[in-house]
Amino acid sequence: MPRGIVDYAGLKSPASQALRDLEPKAGLPFKLTKIGHVVLMATDIPRSVAFYTGVLGFRVSDVYPETMMKGRMVFMRCASDHHGVALVGAAPGTIAPARNCITWPSKWTP
Repeated sequence: MPRGIVDYAGLKSPASQALRDLEPKAGLPFKLTKIGHVVLMATDIPRSVAFYTGVLGFRVSDVYPETMMKGRMVFMRCASDHHGVALVGAAPGTIAPARNCITWPSKWTP
């Protein structure tokens, strides 16, 4: 699909919706309130999203289907930002790097 074209059918596909439907588990003993910006490669997107939602309490904010992003891409949030973590799908059997991009917010008090 050419850059800049939105695949509306892919955005509403059952696979994309299944990722959006994942919810944090009730009663987590902590609440993340802020994270910098992290983009990670994952060979198993559904399993990775299940971990970030179920164990760490993130919520899915957007899903790009295979037609819009090779390997798919899932954006997740733990606060009001659109996303703090994004997962990029890697083809099964490939060696995905541990991280792709990480930035940290700069907050300090003099």
